[in-house]
Amino acid sequence: MRTAWLAAWSCPYDRASRLWFGTTNGATCFRPPAPSPPPVYIRAVVADQRYGEFDDIRIPASTGLTAFEFQSIDFKTRPGGMIFRYRLKGHDPEWRTTAERRVEYQDLPSSEYTFQVTAVDRDLNYSMPATVEIAVVPDSRDEKIDELEVRVRERTRELSGKNAELENTLGELREMQDQLIVQEKMASLEISWRDSPTSSTARWVP
Repeated sequence: MRTAWLAAWSCPYDRASRLWFGTTNGATCFRPPAPSPPPVYIRAVVADQRYGEFDDIRIPASTGLTAFEFQSIDFKTRPGGMIFRYRLKGHDPEWRTTAERRVEYQDLPSSEYTFQVTAVDRDLNYSMPATVEIAVVPDSRDEKIDELEVRVRERTRELSGKNAELENTLGELREMQDQLIVQEKMASLEISWRDSPTSSTARWVP
């Protein structure tokens, strides 16, 4: 029984990135597999509650804090060595970079947003972005408060107008009362003068 013995002498790369081995039996070619980007997943959206399902996420604007949690697993990259690039479309003008697996946003205005995140492994292979859409909507409680404030302002203006009318009416009544008091005093003086014993010779001076 004969056993084949194979020895590799050299292993250069060619322009097609193929690896060539020179052996005692000739040349052997090896084509390395194409690099595969690491997968990335969005685990949850955390706001007024924890959203694990991403259909029709509507977050009240009064929530304040909105966070996105994500992860990626790659056997070539050591734990903690993965880099993530992300952006909140509709809010962030450019992509951002982080080594964390959670990013947070504070006090997002009412609007529609798309969160995008991609993973980058040690060989600088970029994954396809993972995305989730959210909508930040006005809080119904805030809308009721706004409506109540509008009604209070309208009622205040209405009462202010009525108070002005009452003030005018009271002013007119005071003038009429003063006139009546003057007239009563005049009538009383005239009666007193007529009843005086010297009314025929005295000259009445009001």
